[in-house]
Amino acid sequence: MDVSRYFTTDNPRQVVALTRDAPDWLALAVREAHGDMMPDDWTFAMCQRAAEDIAEAVEGFGEGAWREGAVYDHIPELADSAVDTDPHRLREWFSTYPGAVGDCNKALADRGADRLGVMGIIQRGQYYALDRIYRTIFNAMRDNLQGEA
Repeated sequence: MDVSRYFTTDNPRQVVALTRDAPDWLALAVREAHGDMMPDDWTFAMCQRAAEDIAEAVEGFGEGAWREGAVYDHIPELADSAVDTDPHRLREWFSTYPGAVGDCNKALADRGADRLGVMGIIQRGQYYALDRIYRTIFNAMRDNLQGEA
């Protein structure tokens, strides 16, 4: 289940993109992961990471991982492990990701958000974006690859 082979950085800008032979279901999932926003480099890169992390989790859980929901229940942890801890990268994400303000506003509405500080709010906002991406990629992989697990 090597979905990562459909992602590449072999392009003039050397950013993550889908290969020409990527299956339609994956292209649709990546498009859905962008929501109603224009495609951006960070989301493409996180789609690749999500596909790799999910494939590894399926392999780790073994036979029946799709069916029993073990991987789906593990998605919050996978998304959390992808959240940046470096303040520079968090500021860059906040200033370049089209949905950052909305995700950070959602984080501000959380209970206890007043104790997080600015970087904590940005991290939680990034977590919301990652959770959405991971769930989108998971659903597409489950619907199209579960026979391969």
